[in-house]
Amino acid sequence: MRSSKDHQPPLGPRDRGVEPAVPVGRRAAKAIVEDDHVLPLRALRLVAGDGVTDLTRQAMAWAKTRPEAMSERTGKPDTRGAYGLLAREVIGLLKHLQHAPGRTVIFVGILERITDEMNRTIWQPQMEGGKAARELPGIVDQVMTLGLFSTETSPDGATSWRHDPEKGETRRLVCRSGNPWGLPAKDRSGRLDLTEPADLGALLSKINHVPKG
Repeated sequence: MRSSKDHQPPLGPRDRGVEPAVPVGRRAAKAIVEDDHVLPLRALRLVAGDGVTDLTRQAMAWAKTRPEAMSERTGKPDTRGAYGLLAREVIGLLKHLQHAPGRTVIFVGILERITDEMNRTIWQPQMEGGKAARELPGIVDQVMTLGLFSTETSPDGATSWRHDPEKGETRRLVCRSGNPWGLPAKDRSGRLDLTEPADLGALLSKINHVPKG
């Protein structure tokens, strides 16, 4: 006989608020943890999902096959219903992984450059459905944009980084919101500089570092 703890899915808590047969419900969780193929996942402490862009595309293809994507009145496809279902499922999955105990979960996605009607450049995650893209930064602790940079020197001799997506030769991670390039970023830890070297191991060590005393 196994305790309720043994029936926890390998990458996140079982959701007690859903029906037993759904993906994070009691019955589904029990089936997952008893599958020999997923048992090794219990030992993982760092999980990377590559990528959230393709995840939303696959979720949209699935959503279009569901009853919610069909109009009850006309029986024809209802795009709004499909996007609503997409948003609920993707946001629910991201929040579920957010609470994975003792694990660092990293989502990777494509950055999209858009020029608006006022000829301004806007950078945003490339995802199906605007709601999921808008809510993602609020779910996770850190948001970082990997970009190409060049160095520039001011008249007083100070050197700084300049975002140069076309000709830059140095990869840097933009880590703070309100950055001068308008790139998606957020640092809930408060320990990161405006940009950091593209070294994920060093970055995680800096985020998780606890000062002595």
